[in-house]
Amino acid sequence: MSGGLVPLGAMAGSLFALMPLAKLGARRTIFLFGSPALIFSWIIIGCANSVHMIFVGRFLGGVGTGIVIACAPLYVLEVASVSIRGRLGILPQFLMILGILTSYIFGSFLNWRYLSLACGLISLPSVILLIFTPDSPNWLVSKSCDDKALRVLQNLHGTNNAALLLQDLQDKFVQRLSQSNKIGGARKSMINSGMIKASAVALGIISFQQLTGINGVTFYAVTIFRESSGNGEMDAHFPSIILASTQLIASFISTLLVERYGRKILLTISSILITIAGGCLGSFFYFFSTSSPEYLCWIPLALLILFAFGFAIGFGPVAWILIAEILPQETRHIMNPLIIAYNWFCVFLVTKSFPLLLLEIKIYGIFWLYATIAFLGLLFVTIFVPETKGKTSEQIKNCFEKQSSVINNNNDHFNELKVILSNGNN
Repeated sequence: MSGGLVPLGAMAGSLFALMPLAKLGARRTIFLFGSPALIFSWIIIGCANSVHMIFVGRFLGGVGTGIVIACAPLYVLEVASVSIRGRLGILPQFLMILGILTSYIFGSFLNWRYLSLACGLISLPSVILLIFTPDSPNWLVSKSCDDKALRVLQNLHGTNNAALLLQDLQDKFVQRLSQSNKIGGARKSMINSGMIKASAVALGIISFQQLTGINGVTFYAVTIFRESSGNGEMDAHFPSIILASTQLIASFISTLLVERYGRKILLTISSILITIAGGCLGSFFYFFSTSSPEYLCWIPLALLILFAFGFAIGFGPVAWILIAEILPQETRHIMNPLIIAYNWFCVFLVTKSFPLLLLEIKIYGIFWLYATIAFLGLLFVTIFVPETKGKTSEQIKNCFEKQSSVINNNNDHFNELKVILSNGNN
């Protein structure tokens, strides 16, 4: 039961972030709500004297995680230059995996109570650092704090470029404000200009990120490792440490490649590796469903590591920043938390469905299912996902608007053809 409380809490936290995000900005929302929720969750678990307090702490930790993940990519997008936006966007995922790996290592020699208090202590520096972290220039301009925005831009991008960047932010803010003041302008900005297609692509990316099964594999790693190795006495921490270490290495490699080769190629590689690893794992467990020769035990373990590596080099870290990039700036503070909430619903669905699927279609069927979804994800990325490397928010927005314009023009031509054919028949 407690395993499902974290994604449910994260879903609630992502939805909660909708309220303060537009008014307070990403940094203040994390500082006032996200980080405190995480710290208090560890304190509650560490001081728990009943299972109900542990449940409350787990749920509260999920709330804090949901708030942070909903806001962090938006903050990175608003403060980072185009040339390093991808690397900085992957950094939160890298640090999150580092934190998970650290907790696994500490958990191998600390009991759960001391582990929780240690995790709370490790989280404290994040609150301190947020005190000295500036608000994003976009948010400061929206609150008419142009002088503060200029100082932030000077610190981030240098004195020579700051004035031009500030003028650009002011012009874009005035343009958005004038559009929203028109009759129906707010509604048009929500449903036009390729926004629907951008949101659909973002939902597709986040769906394939989670439905390829990484959280099911991670949560039930011990079961999978024991089935593949035949070792019923395996230490529960060993598989988790191996998979977390693999994902940490892959995420680091992703930071080196994302600005050189782009987001789309990493998602493509990720889909291919997950498809291969999942398909081969399913086949291995199918042909050796009862027992496998001892000399073959390394094969499923290597494939499981390849599965985790494939996820962490592409879909794991890249999805967060890519979603924030493709959503229009006018609706980003609304749509990003909603899509992140949907992501956590998918996490809950995958983790809770894994043991049920294990009974119904066996472990080989689960990996074949994940491989099939990953292959569909490969087709989706190839056809629908644009490359955002080196592009500004306006350029990415125009990309979706042009695609929508082409579709509308094709529909108009089709309707004209129908009228001509109808008249000819009459």
